[in-house]
Amino acid sequence: MSQDGAQAQAALVPDSWTIVPAGPDARVVQAMRTVPLQGGGELALRLSCDFRPSSDPVMNGYWLRLEGRFKGADGSQLGIDDGAIRDGQAMFVVVRSTGEEGRMGAEAATPDQFTYDNNQTNELNQDNNDPAKVEIANSIDISLNDGRIISVRMQKDDMGYTGLLSQCATLGPK
Repeated sequence: MSQDGAQAQAALVPDSWTIVPAGPDARVVQAMRTVPLQGGGELALRLSCDFRPSSDPVMNGYWLRLEGRFKGADGSQLGIDDGAIRDGQAMFVVVRSTGEEGRMGAEAATPDQFTYDNNQTNELNQDNNDPAKVEIANSIDISLNDGRIISVRMQKDDMGYTGLLSQCATLGPK
């Protein structure tokens, strides 16, 4: 994480989304959240939203990126279970916004961090011109390298989360 991100993270209210202030010419809106983990450690999450114009209608539109970084208690090593990572992709069990259970793949260059990038919706018409319709799971289950399985709720009704989507909507085509 950048120095600005680390400073913003230090000011986070535990388990609540906090919007990272951006300038008037910002092209990306971000919010951060620290999730304390039962049994010790924490998961620092960064959610960002941007508009990516493209002549390809599937690629054009709003994108959400979820980045996660694990921190063990008392400096211990904590991360995604090796069995959940294949060829740099971590697979998580999720509950989608539709209520259906599914799987989500996220880039995992190292076991202690992951990145999920998406612009797809759960709608047949794939309207990704509204950031609130871009799919991000309601909850994500992650197998950890110490044997625990944690369930992380995205807290989509949190003011920081809804504020991020509202600010992101202003980044689109004018």
